[in-house]
Amino acid sequence: MSRPLLEVKDLEIQLKLSNKEMVKAVDRVSFTLNAGQTLGIVGESGCGKSLTVSSILGLLPKGTGRISGGEILYDGVNLAEFSNKQMREIRRKHISMIFQEPMTSLNPVYTIEKQLTETLRAHSRITRKQAYEKGLELLDMVGIPAAAERMKAFPHQLSGGMRQRVMIAMAVSSGPRILIADEPTTALDVTIQAQILELMKELNQNLKTSILLITHDMGVISEIADHVAVMYAGRIIEYAPVKVLFTNPLHPYTRGLLRSIPRLDREIKDLYSIEGTVPPLGEMPKGCRFSGRCPDCMERCKSQDPPPVKEGDHEISCWKYANA
Repeated sequence: MSRPLLEVKDLEIQLKLSNKEMVKAVDRVSFTLNAGQTLGIVGESGCGKSLTVSSILGLLPKGTGRISGGEILYDGVNLAEFSNKQMREIRRKHISMIFQEPMTSLNPVYTIEKQLTETLRAHSRITRKQAYEKGLELLDMVGIPAAAERMKAFPHQLSGGMRQRVMIAMAVSSGPRILIADEPTTALDVTIQAQILELMKELNQNLKTSILLITHDMGVISEIADHVAVMYAGRIIEYAPVKVLFTNPLHPYTRGLLRSIPRLDREIKDLYSIEGTVPPLGEMPKGCRFSGRCPDCMERCKSQDPPPVKEGDHEISCWKYANA
């Protein structure tokens, strides 16, 4: 059996708080991404999703964040041990990222042409004219009409959906093996959101690009992912193939996330919501971190950490199954 393209093993990340205290923001996170696969990481804001994927590219907040344990194996090589120079090479050729808000990722004072062609020339030794032609091809590939006109536009002159398409074009310009998408549809309306998801599926199928998708939206996960890792308070608490997770969710948190999705096949009286909020850094409860919000909480959950166990196609951290 071939090894995974990306394997994160027992990853731990520490952050420095305003009072200079170091706290563990990501705790023993493990997952794998195989070639051609799409893995979704889902959870509420503040669960550590973006921090986890930022560590893969060496983009943790300088001076306040650091990897304190575990491995990030890309093609068998531990990226956690790479220097800044080595990580630039990884970002240049192997792993690219689409950020959540393209308006803050694109430079507002430069045209799309300048930003796209500079990215292309940084990735390969080509002339300005060749970069321009390649840029037109990329904009056409991501579904931007009148590409020559859009090349001359500034970011503020494009819609949110078009800006996100430009970001995707820049991300795939180097032919990366892995594309990390950090909440790529959050700022978009539902119609454009569906178009961006369809575009990402096409990239996955046509370019064989593996995708690591970060989102808080279970509906987005159902559209595109092959496997799902459910993250809560810095830990992955359930991991399963997407169809298995949606038809038979085991963890109370996962069930809560799925119940909160409005459905057309049943009458909606009140929208369901999980009571409480994600515990802040530095104030994590003892035992299971979801215990204070869990409808199935037992006494043991409040004092002891549940170990990850296999339950069919699931890997789950819950005392209900660890006791079985």
